Amino acid sequence: MLAARLTNVIADVLGVRLTIRDVFGCPTVAGLAELVVGRGVGGSVPVVVAGEGVVEGGGLPVASFAQRRLWLLSELEGESAAYNVPMVVRMEGVLDVGALGAALSDVVGRHAPLRTLFESVDGELCQRVVAPELARVSVERRRVGVGALEGELAAAAGRVFDLSCELPLRAVVFDLGDGSVVLSLVVHHIATDGLSNGVFFGDLQRAYEARVAGVEGCVLEPLSVEYVDYAAWQRRVLGSVGDPGSLLSRELGFWRGALEGVPEEHGLSLDRPRPVRASYRGGEVEVVWGGDLFERVAAFARAEGCTPFMVVHAALVAALTRLGAGTDLAIGSPVAGRGDRSLQDLVGFFVNTLVLRTSSAGDPSFRELVRRVRAVDLDAFAHQEAPFDLVLEAVNPTRTLARHPLFQICL
Repeated sequence: MLAARLTNVIADVLGVRLTIRDVFGCPTVAGLAELVVGRGVGGSVPVVVAGEGVVEGGGLPVASFAQRRLWLLSELEGESAAYNVPMVVRMEGVLDVGALGAALSDVVGRHAPLRTLFESVDGELCQRVVAPELARVSVERRRVGVGALEGELAAAAGRVFDLSCELPLRAVVFDLGDGSVVLSLVVHHIATDGLSNGVFFGDLQRAYEARVAGVEGCVLEPLSVEYVDYAAWQRRVLGSVGDPGSLLSRELGFWRGALEGVPEEHGLSLDRPRPVRASYRGGEVEVVWGGDLFERVAAFARAEGCTPFMVVHAALVAALTRLGAGTDLAIGSPVAGRGDRSLQDLVGFFVNTLVLRTSSAGDPSFRELVRRVRAVDLDAFAHQEAPFDLVLEAVNPTRTLARHPLFQICL
């Protein structure tokens, strides 16, 4: 979203924190300039500082809130591969497996989350970052027939990680015997997210090309900040739940109000009864809308002073209401969680989840529904710093293993 990028640039260049709501409220350069001047005192953004994640005395750095959330889920669910992230690449021609292993080790050496183990110290989840020279990646190579490939990929994706003693990355090369190979990479979500993929594969390509060319050593330059610095920065910026003046307390106060009395489950009639415990079995239906429809959605968004995301959000709310889901709808949506520019080149788990609660009561016109969605989305994005697990604790809905808390539909 352009507005999010603009707030990041203003924070990086001018050191002033603005929200997406601020940008929509001041849609001209002159208006933004006036707002920035007004926010100049007391509105500065603390930056991530290199080395701030290092603990004096050699102690272990704390995990980020996102890492803690996945760790708790993995502990709760036991032997589960639900948070494995499988990535599959088919390659033609000759693959230098030795160079690939060295290149993967180069990438793991650059990005600490890919060589991080986790352990609890005095009730606090901490990161044990393995030294790069001890975190070498071994690439397993197997010969398989084309007919057996799908099952082999599924088996690789389904192997459970032990996050306390096993690096969260595995690599297997499947040789199909017809001149092509398939690379299977499986990363645990605790070490990656959607925006990390481009960073990961970009670094892997550079490192592999250098290794194949005979370059000795790693060509990937060190990062300016590390993920452990981000985790320490996150706690410094948010502050304590017990401090009523902290950013975290203000954010959680907003979410308590926004989600007070939210329905614990949507009202859709399902084809099958919800199981007592979620199975994580699912499917996918691809729908191609085409560029023409997107252009029409974008034009409508411009006319209404909102974004295409908000138009699609409103359309989803309207459809769900007509299908019987009710008029008080909570829909989940991920946000990147990389507000500081220094975090853009890191592989790691930064993504957060927002709950977008919209009322479709009163049979509103679609334009009115878009206006409601616009207000809801801007408020939510303006309070996106609060980690989802802490929002969950603050709202405290009924917990069950049968469904996701606060929302079961995601956009």
